[in-house]
Amino acid sequence: MNKNNPIGSANIPSNGIKSDRDLMHAVHMKSSRPTGITGRLAENITKNWLIGLRETNPGILDMFHERDQLPYREMLPWLGEFAGKYITGAYHIYRLTLNPALYDYIISFIEELMECQAEDGYLGVFSRECRLTGSFSQKPYEVEGTWDAWNHYHILYGLLLWYGETKDARYLACAEKTAGLFLEKFYCPASGRKSLLELQSAETNLSPIHVFALLYRLTGKQCYLDFALEIEKDLADKRAGNYIHCALNGIEYYQCPKPRWESLHIILGLAELYRAAGHTSRKEPSDVISDTSLRSLFDAQPGKSACMGQNPPAPAACDTQDQLPGAYYLQTAEQIYRSIRKTDVHNTGAFSTDEQAIGTPFKNGNIETCCVIAYNALAVELFKLTGAVDILDFLELAHYNACMGAWSPTGRWSTYHTPMVGERHANFHDISFQSRAGSPELNCCSVNAPRAVGMLSEWAVTRTETALCINAYEDGEFVTEENVRIRISGGYPAKDTVEIAVENYIGDLALRIPGWSVHTSLAAENIWGRSTPQAAVFSQDTRAVQETAPLSPAPPPAAGSYCRLHCKGSILIRLQLDFTTRYLEGKEAYEGYVSIYRGPILFGTDISLAGGHDLTKLPVLSRKELKNAPSLSEQNEGRIRIPLSCGITLGDFYHLGQSGCRYTTWLQAE
Repeated sequence: MNKNNPIGSANIPSNGIKSDRDLMHAVHMKSSRPTGITGRLAENITKNWLIGLRETNPGILDMFHERDQLPYREMLPWLGEFAGKYITGAYHIYRLTLNPALYDYIISFIEELMECQAEDGYLGVFSRECRLTGSFSQKPYEVEGTWDAWNHYHILYGLLLWYGETKDARYLACAEKTAGLFLEKFYCPASGRKSLLELQSAETNLSPIHVFALLYRLTGKQCYLDFALEIEKDLADKRAGNYIHCALNGIEYYQCPKPRWESLHIILGLAELYRAAGHTSRKEPSDVISDTSLRSLFDAQPGKSACMGQNPPAPAACDTQDQLPGAYYLQTAEQIYRSIRKTDVHNTGAFSTDEQAIGTPFKNGNIETCCVIAYNALAVELFKLTGAVDILDFLELAHYNACMGAWSPTGRWSTYHTPMVGERHANFHDISFQSRAGSPELNCCSVNAPRAVGMLSEWAVTRTETALCINAYEDGEFVTEENVRIRISGGYPAKDTVEIAVENYIGDLALRIPGWSVHTSLAAENIWGRSTPQAAVFSQDTRAVQETAPLSPAPPPAAGSYCRLHCKGSILIRLQLDFTTRYLEGKEAYEGYVSIYRGPILFGTDISLAGGHDLTKLPVLSRKELKNAPSLSEQNEGRIRIPLSCGITLGDFYHLGQSGCRYTTWLQAE
């Protein structure tokens, strides 16, 4: 939040000005105290990684300062992205924690980054002769495919996020100055209409389509939209991915010409072009919360609720959007998201095998953190545009397993590859070839990884035109920029009962019911004329919750939907979710094995939990025992354990193998 502006970014809900085409808007907080497992990790990332990075890895900015000095630094094509990914990840962690020390540190970092901008707007790491040419400084006459446009994309995107946060016009001016350089160099008659494709590496160097579409939304300047549309034309070139044609013809993403993860930033640009295509108001789908005929029964019967129907599966061809301008942009983005989810999301919720889509999630290969982040970012944007509740089930699965699992709980290091079976290695070990003098810990994943955790801030609490939506249930105390107070307790995701208190709010509340919670119960009470008790939300005090309050509303909350309540100022809610043990049946390399889940958590075991068993010869687990085996949680560290009679203990994926020992998430159970 801008310390000089108490309203903060109320009118810039995510990464720009409000879009009429978004069904969901992120609700940003003016006070945030996440006390659950994510909050603890976010604070560790802040103090042990984000703050101090300029000093521990000075090359992150010195590579900009020294770009024209001989001898030139030995660069990789993408090293110039580090600063942009760093400020983007820091933004999301800041939005989650509102840590003032992090705010001050990043603002100082951005100030120095902007000082590195050349007089023509260049904000990269290559020498004057090689600015946006695709050439390395040492070989200015050879186009070897540097990712210079990609590097600028990440920097501009991060600057625009922080512009939305601070309202500092200098950030926007810096981004526009760099955008002006692109306008002069590419698709311009004066420069021979040179295409970004001439830089090579189309998956990366066409990514500015996203930031130019976003600049159009922020400024309304037609030149930015025109530039994005020129890039769109290039997408059909044989050197590019032909994503729109493939998606509109039902071709799976892994079958398209460029199925690597970097392409997803181009697809984010298509989603943004859908916003740019028009400002036609869209009705909220009935499963999102707009039907006034389902007004909460609180008006007549306190303690009961109205629940929306189950979210329908997304149509193959977005038939609800096909009459709107630019509908094919949304159709393309949604088709690609759902194609990947169908064919290439692992049991951890992670996308990619060896850095791309391959058509199966059951093959072993590198599961890169950057791939996870790009796909999750696409999921977040599609949730905002469509309001599809099932996307939240994916985001939650990925958050607690793939995203948090990519981090040491200390927040000191993260991974490049977080396998389903194997060991966790720090990314500066696995991809040490990216380390350079002055930046020994920096690589594409280490600078990006905070974003994986911080993106929770974009979907935890959202709003539509008619309701405030609570989508995530970890413990914490929050105050929105409209002074609505939200307090959540209960120990989720280790425990199945969530207690929610909302104050200073009149209107509809929508509670997300996860698709895996088949049997859910809810009790609630509107509190008229007084504040929520400061003690535990659900105490023995019958003023807080009547002992007779029903735990099974009529109708019961439907899995994979929103359950709506009407709040008349203050409300207390107890939500009991269904933590029945669930199984994912393995295929191909994991035929005959299963993955085990409770709630959003994937369980497995490692050497330290295997009870002396050889990890390659584990006994077959009993599903009957697993049905009733209790989960044990350690409040301080957030570990979740399921001890079994065979001597094996199952543990949550986030903590598996953190000592460096080998682990597995594929087990036999009958």
